[in-house]
Amino acid sequence: FDRMTSEGGEEGGYTRHGAGRVEESSRLNAEEGADVVKNATQRFVQKDQANVWVKQVGDRFSVVVKNAQGKLITNLKTIDQRALDNLARNYGWTPR
Repeated sequence: FDRMTSEGGEEGGYTRHGAGRVEESSRLNAEEGADVVKNATQRFVQKDQANVWVKQVGDRFSVVVKNAQGKLITNLKTIDQRALDNLARNYGWTPR
């Protein structure tokens, strides 16, 4: 995500939390995260104004969350529907 720009044109990058997430092998790498943002099947805004991109992969979902400045907060790789529903409820996602 380092070289990506957010929808508003601000430079991308990571929050401190996001930098750790992108390095974990169980999370999306930079290319996979960029693919989720580019090819999202669903878009949401969190109650804190963070942007959420969701890409369905079979019966699972990959998720990218960026703050209002376009910096990666976190990402999740191939979570199930129940986990996605819990995230949406816990973080107040509304469709975009």
